[in-house]
Order: sequence, then structure tokens, then C-alpha cells
Amino acid sequence: MGRIVEYLVLALTVFSPSEGTNILCLMSVASYSHHIWNRVLMEALAAKGYNLTIVSADVEKVQKVNLTYIHLEETYQAVHEGDSAIDLFEMAQEGLVKSMLTFYDYGMASCGGSLRSKGLKQILSYPNDFKFDLVLYDFTFGPCILGLFHKFGQPPLVGVSAFNNPPYTDDLIGGHKYPAYIPYYTLNYGSDMTFLQRLENAFIYAADYFYRTFVYLPALDNQIRQIPAFNKIPYIGSLQEKTMLVMVNSHHSVDFPEPIPQNMVMVGGLQIMEPKPLPEHIKKFIDSGCKGAILFSLGTNNDILAQPKIKLFISHSGLLSTHEASWHGVPMVGIPFFADQYRNLEKSLQAGVAERLVIWTVSTDKIVATIRKVLEDDGYRVRMKARSALFRDQPERPLERALWWIDWCLRHSNAETIRSPTVRLGPWKSELYDVKLLVVLVALLVSSKENKAAADQNSNISQQLEEINAKLAKLDSLEKLNKDLLTKLLKLSQRVDAVTVESRKCPSNIWKPSPRFASWLASRNPRTLVFKQNKRTDAVLVKFWRVQDKQRFIGCVRALKRPVTPAELNIRSQNKFVLVQDHLTPEKVELHRQTWELCMLGLQRPWIYNGSTWTTHPETNKRFQQTGRKDPAHSTEIVSVAFGANILCLFGVASPSHHIWNRAIVDALAAKGHNLTIVSPDVEKNTVENIHYIELEETYPELYSGPHNVDLMEMANENVFKSVISFYRDFVITECQGILKSKGLALIKNYPDDYKFDLVLYDMTCGGCMHGLLHKFKYPPLVSVTPFNNPPYVTEVIGGHKFYAYTPFFSLGYGSDMTFFERVHNTLLYTVDFIYRNYYSNPVLDKMVREYFQYDDLPYVPDLDRLSRVLLVNAHYSIDFPEPAPPNLIPVGGLQIKEAKPVPDDLEKFINAGRKGAVLFSLGTNIRSDELGKERQILLIEAMRQLTDYNFLWKFESDLDLKLPKNVMIRKWMPQNDILAHPKVKGFITHAGLLSMHEASWHGVPMIGIPFIADQHRNIQKCIRMGVAERVVFQTLSMEQVRDTVRKVLETPSYRKNMDRISVLFRDQPEKPLARAVWWVEWALRHPDVESMQSPVLKLGFLRSNLVDVIAFLVLLPCVLIFVVRKLVCKGRRVDRSKKNN
Repeated sequence: MGRIVEYLVLALTVFSPSEGTNILCLMSVASYSHHIWNRVLMEALAAKGYNLTIVSADVEKVQKVNLTYIHLEETYQAVHEGDSAIDLFEMAQEGLVKSMLTFYDYGMASCGGSLRSKGLKQILSYPNDFKFDLVLYDFTFGPCILGLFHKFGQPPLVGVSAFNNPPYTDDLIGGHKYPAYIPYYTLNYGSDMTFLQRLENAFIYAADYFYRTFVYLPALDNQIRQIPAFNKIPYIGSLQEKTMLVMVNSHHSVDFPEPIPQNMVMVGGLQIMEPKPLPEHIKKFIDSGCKGAILFSLGTNNDILAQPKIKLFISHSGLLSTHEASWHGVPMVGIPFFADQYRNLEKSLQAGVAERLVIWTVSTDKIVATIRKVLEDDGYRVRMKARSALFRDQPERPLERALWWIDWCLRHSNAETIRSPTVRLGPWKSELYDVKLLVVLVALLVSSKENKAAADQNSNISQQLEEINAKLAKLDSLEKLNKDLLTKLLKLSQRVDAVTVESRKCPSNIWKPSPRFASWLASRNPRTLVFKQNKRTDAVLVKFWRVQDKQRFIGCVRALKRPVTPAELNIRSQNKFVLVQDHLTPEKVELHRQTWELCMLGLQRPWIYNGSTWTTHPETNKRFQQTGRKDPAHSTEIVSVAFGANILCLFGVASPSHHIWNRAIVDALAAKGHNLTIVSPDVEKNTVENIHYIELEETYPELYSGPHNVDLMEMANENVFKSVISFYRDFVITECQGILKSKGLALIKNYPDDYKFDLVLYDMTCGGCMHGLLHKFKYPPLVSVTPFNNPPYVTEVIGGHKFYAYTPFFSLGYGSDMTFFERVHNTLLYTVDFIYRNYYSNPVLDKMVREYFQYDDLPYVPDLDRLSRVLLVNAHYSIDFPEPAPPNLIPVGGLQIKEAKPVPDDLEKFINAGRKGAVLFSLGTNIRSDELGKERQILLIEAMRQLTDYNFLWKFESDLDLKLPKNVMIRKWMPQNDILAHPKVKGFITHAGLLSMHEASWHGVPMIGIPFIADQHRNIQKCIRMGVAERVVFQTLSMEQVRDTVRKVLETPSYRKNMDRISVLFRDQPEKPLARAVWWVEWALRHPDVESMQSPVLKLGFLRSNLVDVIAFLVLLPCVLIFVVRKLVCKGRRVDRSKKNN
């Protein structure tokens, strides 16, 4: 009972908002739209009982309870009048770089006005010890009045911005920017940019960073220090890095799906409230329209847009207006002027919910034609209704989310685990520039030796040519030329040309193939690269190596049984062929009638991409007319939650711990009425009516008893590089062999092809061994899950990026702040993992699956992972590493943790009998205590025997023929979660598996870790750094080591104190992890075809998404220029010498 009372008291003191909580709001941005957005948040906080002091350029005439405004009265005047005035219409006509500079000029002018305001003097007159519990600040134009944050003792700092997710948020909270597919806010590009667009985008991102970092912030800092009260504050750029969390006005349904850090919270549409009744005269005017009404406003108006008779919104495409129109489902005609308005409108154009008018070339006829186009084409409204449904479908309203996270910051004012390591590491380390530089230097060093011989050869040839040319110059005429001399000249010239050409084509100065590899390459009979235009499909096939693979590739294309766009047809099949297809043009419509047959477009949602708008394919209309079905472009039906859905669960991972985690999701979905068919090596004997298990009965025998049996104890002694190979070669491949041998798989394979599954849940940890079933059942929506934390290959499932600079590989015990050589080691291990998985394991897996299922049109099996709509991962920032993640990567760490039940009576009695408490000893489900060996078992028993004040519960999987002391009890199975929740359990001896670590952290029990394989080493090292655990090394296990380590953890109060703090942080979530997982699975059921959350990385590929081509261009460009200049100079010198010789 003591632990329960402790948590109840903690919950009452930590989770409840205090009426005396004071919040300082620094809202100096001179923009009324920002005030509208911020005001909604501040009034909601006041309604909760918080006291808010608002230092702002905008004030309310009628102030509400708990709100105190302090007016920065000079701010607007500084921006719109005098020498510093900014002309917004002039800004609207500026170029890309000039508009960026004007943006920062606006910030400087705004800051100057704020610093001159009497309101600032008023807040500066407050005593320094005046207690503010939290500071909210609008960071859009920088940290102008953030000196107040320092004045009042630096309470928790929360940044907010109504300006989407601007490029400088990573200055505040860390993270990264992605110019490869996230356009700069003033550019009207989409995610799929051309090379030149990405080059331009990368340039303006870089220009913005350098100008802000080295010009704007230093100038702002200097301006701020002119105020005497601020002249001794830290550098203003470092003050903003104290930001604990930011909330940005963004949502994936309307904006770009960008990987974000854990402490960036998306609250797009926060300002949208329940609409109020309109004034009678406005309501009457709207209703009097024969076909409806049109709102024309270059600002926001939520109440009017909510009226059902509003058919169109003519807007400046500001973000608030775009969000409100999207929320209420009203199509738009956009007239953008400056800043992000162009990008906002372009995103709406691509979604087919808006049209554009250019203010500088607009005419009456163009206005009328554009309005008529949007009003009379039902497709705009249908697509906007679909966007509205997606925008509204959130776990909670955006404002509720914002309030919860502000409360969270008040409860956990010192929480560091949520913050990105990049703030601390800086760009040099976090972007691995030092490691990349090392790779370049090593490559240059290696290549320089190989080039020396070639350079000497070229030098000799050049010298001989110069001698021959000198002799030729002395001849009176060409007729006197000696035939032998001419022959030598031609031969030497050809040799030089050959050397030069080879040097350009083959990077011999960087890498020279070994003789063994060159021999193998020759045996493959390589063919010349051929570009072949395919007239039937209007596609380009890039063909090389084996021609017979072409048919397999065509089969992969035919297997696309889902709605796709031409941009998605960049398909890779065993690295042999690439299909590249352009966007549609009117001239290509007939050709794409053939493409329809090839790709089977339209089985679910038959849309194709046509320039900047979505249109229905002409063949789609024809087919729907033939079948009598309604064209989705003219359907107003919106998909609703389908309770009682049929869900197929492909859980092929042979691991009881994976089964425990996955089973929690299955049981929760079944409790909500869904029907689940689970194909798994682990089955439950007693299940409810709507859960049906199909056992893959050969999986475990093949893994642990077959010809390639896996020895986990042997794997525990392998080095990290060999363990990667063993995981794929021994575990993944052998496991798949067992799955394919199982009668259970044959059973599900024999289901009728038209059997309808509404969704597939798939444990992606060990690959898609059963992906043939996806193909068989016509590709239902796919939701991937993994209990294996956030493994390195998730980027190949849902896109995004992995950050080797501060996220250690799962088998390494490093922290986020790695040394240079640790980062090199980490990068090498990630690279080995990527290469071995993609060029050995995945092709082998593909071959096995293809041979079993015998589907001619089955795509490359590993590529089917990319169909995942959502990925649920077993991670939480309080315990694991805070990584930036795409919006469809959902952390649900600890979802298997249930409300604790009373332990059995015999265990209860034994636990309570311990004088100082009890210790649970369990090595999980894969490592067995009865396989440790008798010598280790004896020393473990002796160590427990000497700790007489504690009783030990040991999960031991078989009978033990050793005499046990009175303070040790063994059982083949222990209710681990229930035991850890017992208030008298003081420690946990564990293998440091992720589920065990999460359960110990949830219940606040310190750990003694004995890691063996995989992520266990990283898990326990993370816990050691947090001060909640100690490690015992299995390879050097001794009685003294075990005894002393256990005693240290049990009898040092800091371990439990730290673990209690972690427990509170882990438990403090908006909803239980399991509830979050179920919500997102049902979200995928409600939106089976939505791609707005999909990362663009999947379509762009590695080179484009990481700007490798742009970087290569920028590196090669000066080299080419230098080469050309040198050639011209050398040519000039030769001409001069020739003239002198003549």
C-alpha cells in the first residue's frame, strides 16, 4: 500500500494545476493574425485558473479574468511608420533573397518599437524575484524581449508560433531541416521538387541560416543591450536555446509531413473554435443567395466559413485562413502576397481544393472565370470535404493538446529527456560533418598513391608530345613530315585521350576494384547502359546486366493493386531496372489508357496527378459507368469508422516478448468489436470469440532445433559487426524458412482470394516473410508495428531519416553525446547494417517468398513494407532516445503494461517476508536461466544467499537440482508486471530487454542489468546514465560482482529517487500508450487511402532526400570551373610557345 499511497500523493501534487500559477507571455510580434492565434491559447489558460501577464503589441479592450495586458505601444508604429517602416505591398514584389532580408528587417523594426515602449519599462519595474512559473513566447521574429525570461530567473520556456514550422525552430529546440522536400516558406514548390528547385531551396535555407546566425541575431543582441536592464544578459541566441518545447501551427492534412523532434507539438488550427451565431443581417444576406454565398476576406473569419451556404472563400492564403477553410470544407481561390502565402496556396493547389489568382496580372474576366471554375466543379468541394475530415480526425482538439503540453511543462520543469541532443552537439557534430570529412580525407589519401603512377605516365607522354611538337614546328611544310614520326604521334595522342577519358568515366582515383571483384564483374557479362523508350506506357526503362530480369520487373509494376500517382512509379526491382515516368499532360492521356491496364489504377481510389491538380482518369469514368458505380470525384460520402472490421495480423517474429506486446494490441482491438485473424508462431489457448489464431508451428523448431539452429548464448559473445550479420543471416532467414514450412501459412494461403480483410497489422521487425498474403488479399491498408524500439530500418518502411550523430545503433552502449571515434564506429555499424540487409538479407528473403507464393506479379517483397500507413514503435522519450520522426511514426512505448493484479498468495507471502523487501530476477523470454550453466547458477545462488535482508523471486524455466537458500524462490513463470507493481519489490535483476525496462520504469523499480544480445546493451547503458541501474557483465560474471552490484542499487537511495522521477515522466502522457495505438489503427481504417502523412523520402529515394545530387553539384561545379580555366590557360600558353617557336 505504501507505493500506491506515494503515487496518489504524487499525482495530486504534480498533476493538478495550481490556481496560483503565474505565466508570463512575451507576444511582441506585430501581427494581428498572430494575436488571434495566441489569444485563443491564453484565454484557455486563463479559463483553467492560471494568471497570465501578457506583454504584447496587441491588447484587448475588454480584458478577461486572470489576464493582464502590458501594451508594447510603439511596436506597430515602428513597423509601419518612420525610417524603419516596412511596405508589405513592396515586399510582395521582392525576389527570394530580398524578401528574406525584408522579413528580418521587419523583425528588427518590430523589436526596436518594443524596446522603446513604455510597456517594456512597466514590466522591467517588476522585482527580479517576482515568481513566474512559466514563460510563453512567440518566437516568430526572434528573442527580442527574451531578456525578461532571464530577469525572472529563467522559468520553463515554451515557444509558440502561428507561422507554421519556420526554418529556425531547430535553433530553439534542435532537430534538422529538410530542404530536399520541405520548401522554404516563400517558395511555391511541393515536396517533389526538380533538381534546380532543390538547388534553389537549399540555397535559400543556407542563406537564411547564415544571415540569421551571423547577422540578424548579433544585430538584435546589440540592439537589446542598449536597454540598461538587458546589458548583462547572456547572448540572446543562447537564451532561446533554453526553450523546453515549441508548439507550431501545423497539421499533416494541410501542411508538409516533416520529421519533428519529440518536443515539437503540432497544434495546427488551434484558433478554430465552435462557431458563434452570426449577426442577423449577415445571416439573412448569406441565406438569400440562390446557390449560396462567397466570403472574400484577406484575413480570417471562422464563424462565416462554418455556414453551410458558404460555397467559396477568396483569401490571401494566410495559414489561419487556410486552416479554417480546410476545417469547414470550403474550397478557396487564393490571392497570395508575401511570406508563406505562396506555399500555403501551392499545397492546396496540389490537393485540388483551390485555384490561384495573381494580384499583379488579375482581370475581371480572369476573376469571374476562376470563381466559376471552382464553384461549378464539384470535385473541389469533394476533395476539400475529404481534407476537412482528415483535419478534424485527431485524438483531441488542437487547443486541448496545447493546454495539456503547457501543463506538462509546469509539471516537469527540469525534464531534459524530451530535448533533442542537437542543441547541445551543434551542427558540426549533429550533422556528422567531422565524420564525413574524415571519409573524404581517407579516400583522397588512398587514391593519391594510385594516381601517382598514372600522373607520371601522363607526364611522360605529355613530355614526348611536346618534343614531337617542337620538332614538327621546325619543319618547313607538312609534306616533309616523316611517316614514322607521324605514326608515333598518332599512337601517343590516342594513349593520352584514352587515359583522359578513362579518368573521367571511372573514378580510379577514388576506388580501384580488386582483381577478385574485377574478375567477378567480368563473369557477369555486364552490358552497356541502355535507355529504352517504351511507347506503350510512355515510360523509360533503364536496363543493365541481365536482360531476362526485365519480365520480373514488369511483373512488379503490374502488381500495384492500389491507387498510385505517376510520381510513385519510381520503382526499384532488385537494383536492375528503374521506371521513370513524367507527370501527365493532355497529349499523354491516350497513352495513359495503356498505363491504366499496366498498373491497375482505380481499384480503391482512382486519382492521378495532373500538373498541379488532381483529376479523375478518363478510363476511371469509363469503368465506373460500365459497372454502375458512382465516380468518387462526384461522391460526397466520407468514410466513417468501420466497427467490426476484419483485421489480419502477420506476427511472424518468433519471440514470446514480441507476442506479449502484440497481444496487448490484439486484445484491445478485439474488445472494441473488431475481428482478428492472427498468423503467428505464438498462440493463445483461451481466446475470445472474435480472435482466431493460426499457428506457424515450424518456426520455433526451425530456429532452435533445425540444421541452422540459433544459439543466443553464442550470439551474446559476438562483436557488434558479426552480431548484425548473425541477426539477418541466422535469425531472420532461418525464421522465415520455418514460417514457410508451417501448415498454418498454407492454411491462410488457401483462403479464397476474394476474402475481405479491411486492414493488415504486421510486425516488421524481421521483414515481410508473409507479404505474399498482402498480395493475395488485394493490399488492404497496412499498419506496421514493432516492439523492438525504433530500429534502424524504419526509414525503409515509412521514410524519414536516421541520425547516426546522436542515436547509437541498437547494439552499442553509447549515449547521445558520443566522442568522434564513437560516432565513426556508430556510422560504420549503421552502414554495415544497411548494406547487409539490402544486398544480402532482403534479396534472399524475396527469393524465398517468391518461390513459396508463386505469384508472377508479386513485387519485390521488401518494397511492400513501404505501403505502411502508420508505424507503431515501442519507444518513449522519457526512457529512449529522442529522435525526430515523421508524423506517421507513433511512439507507444509500454503499451503492454496493464493495471496490476494482486499476486498469488504464495508469492505475496514470500515478498512480504523479506525484511527489507524483495527482488525479482528474470531474464525475459528469449534468454533462459536454466541455460546459463551450472557454474553461473551456483555463483548467482551464492550471491543471493549472502543478501539475507531480501527475498529473491527467480524465474527459472525448469527444475533446478541445486539446493536453494530460504530467501530464494523459483518458478517457471512469474507475473512480472504484477510483481514489479508490488510496493515491497525493491529491485529487478534483468536482461535489460525493452519490455522489462519499460515495466520497471513504469513501476519505479531500480535495475541490475545483465545484457546478452541486441538492444539490451544500449538499454542498460541508458539506464546507468539516468542513475536508475547498474550493470553486471555476463562474460565476467562472479559472485562478488553480483552481490556488490545488487547491494549498491538496493541500498543507495538515489537509484529509487531517480527511478521515481522517470516513472512519473513515463506515466504522464495524454492517454495510455495502448489507447493511442488503438486510435491510430482505427484511424488507418477510417482513412485507408490517405497519403498526406507519408514521408516524401519514400518517393524521393536516398540521393534526392539527402540532397546528395545537389551537394555533388556544388562540389563538382568549382572543380569543373577550375579545370576549364586551367585548360584555357594551358592552351593559351601552348599557342604562345608555338608562335615563339615559329
